[in-house]
Amino acid sequence: MAEAAAGLAGFTGRRWPAERLHLVGSDYGRGPGPIRYRDVEAWSFARR
Repeated sequence: MAEAAAGLAGFTGRRWPAERLHLVGSDYGRGPGPIRYRDVEAWSFARR
């Protein structure tokens, strides 16, 4: 994980407004049917 994060250290993308960060989980590989997603946790960003 640290190696992947280090690879993104210099990344600068476009800015967009965001108020929260969501960690999303899925049920991929748990059998037939559509993949379903759920919020595992969410955090609000501090306002500047």
